[in-house]
Amino acid sequence: MLLGIDLLAVSVAAVANMIVGFVWYSPLVIGKPWMRARGYDQDKKKQPAAGANQVQTYGLSFVASLVTAFVLATTITAFAISTITNAALLGFAIWVGFVLTTMVVHELYSDQPRFGLLAMDAGYHLVGLPVMAVVLFLLS
Repeated sequence: MLLGIDLLAVSVAAVANMIVGFVWYSPLVIGKPWMRARGYDQDKKKQPAAGANQVQTYGLSFVASLVTAFVLATTITAFAISTITNAALLGFAIWVGFVLTTMVVHELYSDQPRFGLLAMDAGYHLVGLPVMAVVLFLLS
C-alpha cells in the first residue's frame, strides 16, 4: 500500500493495459492498417519497437501504464467509486477529458495531421482506461 493504494492492483491493471495494447495493435485488430498509416514496412526491420530497443520500448510503456494505473487508482479512491459501471465510466471520462483532447490538439498542430491514425491510437486508450479502472475497482 502506498497512500492507501493497492500496488498489486495497480500492477495487475498495468499488465491488463499492456495486454489491451498487444491485442489492439495486433494484426487481428488494427495492426496492419496502423503500420501502413505509420509508414512501417511489414516485411522489413522498419517497424515499431524493432531490434534492441524493443525491451526498452516495452519497459517504458509498462512504466507509463503503472503511472496511469496509480493515478487512476487514486482517482477511484478520491471519488469513492462504488460500482463497476462507475469505474468504467470514470475511465471513459478520463479518456475524453484528458487523453482524447490532448491527442487532438497535438494532431491539430502537426505538420501533417492524420486523424485516421489518431482514431486508431485513441481507440487503444478508449479501451485501455476503462479496462484498467474496472481491474482496479475489482481488486481494490
